[in-house]
Amino acid sequence: MTNSRVADESTIGLHFGNVLIQRVANTYDTLLKVILEQVQNALDAGAKKIEIILNKKNHQLIVRDNGKGVSETVFRGALKHVCCTIKDETKLGRFGIGVVSPLGKCIRFTFTSCPEPEQNNFREWIFVTKDIEGQIDEPKVPSRFCPHLTMDVCTAGLERVWWRTEVKMFGITTDRVLGKVTMNSLVENVTAMFGPTMRRLKTRVEAEIVDESGDKDGKSFTALSFTGSKLKEREIFETQCGKTIFRLYVARKKDRGRKGKVLMGEIGDDFRFPFTDFVRSAAGEFLSPEVVDALRLGLFEGEILSEKARLHASRRRFETDEALQALCITIEAWFERYGKKHLSEANDNREAERFQDLGLRSLRSLEKLLQDSRFDQFKEAIKSFRVGTVGTGHTEVPGINGEEDEPTLAIRGGGGKSKLEASGKTSNKKHNPPRKDPEEEKEGQVPLTSAGPLGRHRKTIRSNSLGLEFRHERMEGSDDLWKFDDARGIITFNIRHPIWVECAEKDRTVMALQEFIALQAFGLLIMPPDWRDIVKTGYDELVAPFAFLAKVGAFGNRAPSA
Repeated sequence: MTNSRVADESTIGLHFGNVLIQRVANTYDTLLKVILEQVQNALDAGAKKIEIILNKKNHQLIVRDNGKGVSETVFRGALKHVCCTIKDETKLGRFGIGVVSPLGKCIRFTFTSCPEPEQNNFREWIFVTKDIEGQIDEPKVPSRFCPHLTMDVCTAGLERVWWRTEVKMFGITTDRVLGKVTMNSLVENVTAMFGPTMRRLKTRVEAEIVDESGDKDGKSFTALSFTGSKLKEREIFETQCGKTIFRLYVARKKDRGRKGKVLMGEIGDDFRFPFTDFVRSAAGEFLSPEVVDALRLGLFEGEILSEKARLHASRRRFETDEALQALCITIEAWFERYGKKHLSEANDNREAERFQDLGLRSLRSLEKLLQDSRFDQFKEAIKSFRVGTVGTGHTEVPGINGEEDEPTLAIRGGGGKSKLEASGKTSNKKHNPPRKDPEEEKEGQVPLTSAGPLGRHRKTIRSNSLGLEFRHERMEGSDDLWKFDDARGIITFNIRHPIWVECAEKDRTVMALQEFIALQAFGLLIMPPDWRDIVKTGYDELVAPFAFLAKVGAFGNRAPSA
């Protein structure tokens, strides 16, 4: 018989110091992640004020908070349970690594704390990276009592402090990648990852960054609530990942577009991480590009919470397992049922704003044409319109029919700027300030307006403020590229027409097409009415070849191939 007993045993050796620094502490491989870990610990302690001072010139980092502090017994226990947390499961951190996270990113650091309700019992632990790295067996960390610190009324020989816990790092990394921390990245990450807890505790963060030249950048901030248009909260169940809760909003539109951020987390845990990190992980393999773009590019803000997907120790992703895959399937289902329509509406609105803006820019060119005495016949032709418009602020005039059904931006009389001008992206840097609406009609005024989502509703009136208006619509059931309302001076472009769709690839070709069609409309105005149908038929035959030349010729800024 074969003897089943083990004849000999071998021992596995472990260099504690190397493992602690190179494997454990390196979970937080950048200085920003170390700061975030200290903020998390402060919030776990109930801090209402957190101070972050990063001095790149002196190579120091300090994080202080007024939380409950840590007793000597609890901290010694934390050191004995690295990678095996002693925190309550309701706390943000539960991996037991944060206490040593500064190791490897600085020469040494100190941890100083005084537990509630005491005022004078401060103790400091000193962590020296090289000393710990050199210890094969369990590393020893020296500590000392700090009799000079107090939170009580200050007396001679004592230093009164407002904080209960301080982490102070000396000789922080000079690596430009690992040590990169900007005020924007700090604020964005802190408020995104810890927003729910910060709002609940009403925590304020005071941050100061001193760069290598000594220049300071300071900011005080809290975690603001979501401000977009709230969608109905949805809860979807899938066997492998349990419940998934969608608390999402359509982000508010600002001057530079929507900048909403979607956050991921676990149900029952306040910690959050950005959807962008979620996509960079294995989750990106299970999500369609359409869903990724919709949730990553700013249309939505809020949070998606999972019951069974588990947070990875890095706190930047979920564990890769069947629960993660099922979570991605659930997100796809939410988007298909509820989110897609909001994306479609946003795309339509963005398209409408673009065409309105391009219409305004084309009308600026036409304005110059109408101001040139060589083309007075076109300006005179506009007088054949029977209905005009005025903006708000004009004196009351007879014959008001009501408001236009769409808001418009005006070239003259409205003081409107194009969207590009409003964002400062045009090449002309010297913009005149917006003009106020005139108190009375000006002689010979020709309002040129572009309809769309932006601007104001103008009032329609008979035989006053006659001008030209561009509109862009999906002319369902019509094969016409454009139509001209010669009673009101409105040119409507059919944005679903194949020629328009082809030209819409470039702003320049859209503008060229609009201006060419406007000239056709002017041409129809100056000829006898009984000629117009025949002439328009001829005009229509020229549009396709013009659009082709606009794409490949000078308008498209590209020479035709030989």
